Amino acid sequence: MTQPRVGTAGRPLRVTTNSFKVLQLPTKDYTQYDDFNPEVRTPQRRQEIIHKLQIEVAPETFNPRAVYDGRFIMYTSKPLVLPSQGGSSFTVSFGNPQSDRGNYVVRITRTAGAVIIPSDLNALIINGQATQQAQVATNLLQLLIRQAPNQSNPNNGRSYFTDVGHMSVGSGFELWRGYFQSVRPSVQRMLVNIDTSMAAMHERGRVPDIALNVIGGRNLRDLAVEKRDPRFRKLEKYFKGLQVIINTPAMKGRKKKIFALEPKAGNYRFDKDGEQMTIGQYFQIAFNVRLALPDIFGVVISSRNAPAPIIIPAEFCSIPPGQIYKGKLPEELVASGAVLKFSEIRPAERLETIQRGLAPGRGHQGVESPVLQYEQSDFIMNSGMVIDKTPLTITGRVLDPAGLQYGSGRSVMPRDGGWNVVGQMLNTPATMAAWGIVNFESKIPQGAVQELQRTIYQCCTRLGMQVNPNAYMTEGNGHNVPTVLDDAVKRIVHGIDPKLITRPVIIAILPQNAAPIRAAVKLWGDIRQGVVTQCVRETKIYSRGNFVAKDQYCNNVSIKLNARLGGVNAVVQHAATQFFAKAPIMILGADVGHASPGSNRPSVTSLVYSHDRHAVQYAALSRVQQARQEIIEDLEEMIYEALCSFGAKNHAAPTRMIFFRDGVSEGEFQKVADIEIKAIQSGVDRAFHKAGQQNAPRPLLTFIVVGKRHHIRFFPSRQDGDRTGNCPPGFVADAGIQSPICCDFYLQSHGALKGTSRPSHYIVLKDDNFEGNVDKIQNLAYALCHAYAKATRVVSIPAPVYYADLVCSRASFYFDPTLDFSDAGTSTSAATLDLAAWKAAYVGTRMARDMDKTISDLQQAVYLLPLPLLYLLEL
Repeated sequence: MTQPRVGTAGRPLRVTTNSFKVLQLPTKDYTQYDDFNPEVRTPQRRQEIIHKLQIEVAPETFNPRAVYDGRFIMYTSKPLVLPSQGGSSFTVSFGNPQSDRGNYVVRITRTAGAVIIPSDLNALIINGQATQQAQVATNLLQLLIRQAPNQSNPNNGRSYFTDVGHMSVGSGFELWRGYFQSVRPSVQRMLVNIDTSMAAMHERGRVPDIALNVIGGRNLRDLAVEKRDPRFRKLEKYFKGLQVIINTPAMKGRKKKIFALEPKAGNYRFDKDGEQMTIGQYFQIAFNVRLALPDIFGVVISSRNAPAPIIIPAEFCSIPPGQIYKGKLPEELVASGAVLKFSEIRPAERLETIQRGLAPGRGHQGVESPVLQYEQSDFIMNSGMVIDKTPLTITGRVLDPAGLQYGSGRSVMPRDGGWNVVGQMLNTPATMAAWGIVNFESKIPQGAVQELQRTIYQCCTRLGMQVNPNAYMTEGNGHNVPTVLDDAVKRIVHGIDPKLITRPVIIAILPQNAAPIRAAVKLWGDIRQGVVTQCVRETKIYSRGNFVAKDQYCNNVSIKLNARLGGVNAVVQHAATQFFAKAPIMILGADVGHASPGSNRPSVTSLVYSHDRHAVQYAALSRVQQARQEIIEDLEEMIYEALCSFGAKNHAAPTRMIFFRDGVSEGEFQKVADIEIKAIQSGVDRAFHKAGQQNAPRPLLTFIVVGKRHHIRFFPSRQDGDRTGNCPPGFVADAGIQSPICCDFYLQSHGALKGTSRPSHYIVLKDDNFEGNVDKIQNLAYALCHAYAKATRVVSIPAPVYYADLVCSRASFYFDPTLDFSDAGTSTSAATLDLAAWKAAYVGTRMARDMDKTISDLQQAVYLLPLPLLYLLEL
């Protein structure tokens, strides 16, 4: 990897970070133990077992207490005295000690030769050597800081959560706040990164009440549903796997796992001592209790392998608090803004919370910040580690923004991260000769649709586009989208000279919650017909009896249409992009999109690449691969296809390739560097051999990972922040928090709208273009954040990375809708996923071009790739 360097460009800006220095590393060496039993699937339950083992079962053996990773490994600051050198077993009981039920046998074995020496970290932070010993020592420090709060709070390993200040958001969910903690190596020191965090929890309370919230019902009779009812399937997906407290007379207060649901549980018949009876009759006979809700579902608390199901009526069940929801929240919750509002914390408040703790209001007991709890943690105190209470301050820099060149040579300079296109002519306006509007929302009157047509026409023409003033308008049927659109496009192009039509355009007005209609529109337009489709929401057009789509909104629609029709909105002007004009260059972005946890869908990969001399026009490729696989499996083939189309359009190969890779976790950096860089080089070689240029010089490659899923934040002083209290756009930080083993930096390129801005983390894994000049790399990354054609604001990541992310997010639209691939089901694995079937159903893969086509065919097809980016720059 590239050696660590720091930049110098830009004006200095002093900021506070949410990192805290480790003043003293642990002073004790630790011994490792593994080979754990039992095989308990629930992490929280495993932690409970080990905690009880150390506190109640064998406190004299575990003194001082060991730290446990929640899976297979335990570390102790002094070797355990075990009865057997080959490993010892302990019984931990949560039930009747005389019964096997609720008892767990824990076996612990010392790992041969595994002694963790914290001073091994010096090889990493001082000499930049990422040794295996340093990695293990870092993991030990992670456990030391997380052990105490994770034992007493719901957690996902890195973050723990508390219900102090929690908020119910409906649909069976509530939001909890918490803290993220992570130990990070930096040059000459270890740092502890602390940040606020948030998690969605399954709602607490009586099961029938929660079930009504899940399905949006108002009366308990709504829960009397059959198995084939979609509402029952929704309930079973929600409750399956949850812990439930049973409140029957025989099992009062016992906690069990829900394996399934049973409809109309009170009427379920079973054999009791040779006599058939219903569950309702059994409760009447055994407990003199009449079921109040015999027609609603019950919970099955026995596994599929049990000789007979154990079913408890829902009215006797409640869900305890603190069960983390790991799936994707319902669309209506995200759209309502409740989740976003709960997560938004202004910078000053966020820093105060990190330093002091969670305190919802006067009179409520708060939760101390982790940095204040470190001095109280037995695990940290015993280790000898000391962590600073004062957050680290560093000096970063604010880079100069890029200019945007519009038509007639006029330039616009962003202000506070944004600019206005009013009064500007687009750099290269497109022609929109055939277009129309299809209204799928019957509540919007024809007059409002006509006003939308007039406003879009006026905005497009003011921006310089050649637009047909006569647009076809019709109402659409959301139940038969392809037929409606087929008819509309025929009428749109009727009577128009085909030579004038770059592409037909359909603007689709959608109801507020219309995900299936939108998916059908995109599949029809992007894949089947090659028609530009622009979706707009009803609330953006018509609200409270008034037309609300004014010039600002319609200008935004216009620039999207221009880009998808082959026009160029603006060209980025910056010293960092001046070399673009000297020789052909290709800017690339790549991403891997994974399905939500528990889904049975594969992962989708994307590659987007520039094909013009200004690097503002991009095309896209996409593939399907095994679920949860981080490496892009078909990268060599995708690079080969990209270079072939680039060469066909430009009659030359690129001399430089700047590759931005999204979605790589820190643990995958080296693996990505080893495999994907080699795949890129192999794809380049194939393309050059195809062109008969075996001996020609290859493009110089720079490979940069762009990370978004991290918790580093920056807090300027009040006088140095913008109107939201965040750092100004273009803030870059490296010195003080940089990695000791590679060139990396944090760039906060965008202007904040709400909450606390998250910078993007750039890690340079290979650089053949800039000779290690990090100023050039930082300025190029910042300049490309101005190039996102969908917006008139600087965005948070370079445009090609944004586009690659869009391709992955749009992939669900491109699976053949005639095939049934449900998201429901168990977690995906390579063994259970029918990848061949998914690939066959992925229309984008089937439409991949035959690279043996002639050069003239490729020139004509450059905008007809499987997932052309011209279709991606939209709502």
